[in-house]
Amino acid sequence: MSKRNEWKFMRKAQDILSGADSKLAHHKSRLEFWVSMKAETLTKIKEDGLEISDSLAAGVWGAGVQQLSNAANRGAQVLVRAEYQNDLNECHAKINEHQHKIQSYSSWVQFLSGPTPVEVEMDIDDHLFFFGE
Repeated sequence: MSKRNEWKFMRKAQDILSGADSKLAHHKSRLEFWVSMKAETLTKIKEDGLEISDSLAAGVWGAGVQQLSNAANRGAQVLVRAEYQNDLNECHAKINEHQHKIQSYSSWVQFLSGPTPVEVEMDIDDHLFFFGE
């Protein structure tokens, strides 16, 4: 069984700061992208993404008696097209994800910018957090 998950190594704090800065910039860029995508999606929804469901049964008469149904009782409904709803949900999830990552990397940048040790002990998970793709 491999022990590589137990390995520890030393890394210069300045290098870690550089990695945190890079990750912070990446997530800020992605946040801007997803905020823009959300605005585009909302514009599309306003322009052509709404559907109105108005039951035909609401006005049907049969043998002189109006046919009633649950659809008739509920009246019209305004719906967002499913594809736009999915896009909007994805935008919200990605915005939330990148906001949390920005908060995390901002904290690390702040910490590593202050008085820190010259070197820091890291493991593979730490390395992936600061330098992984």
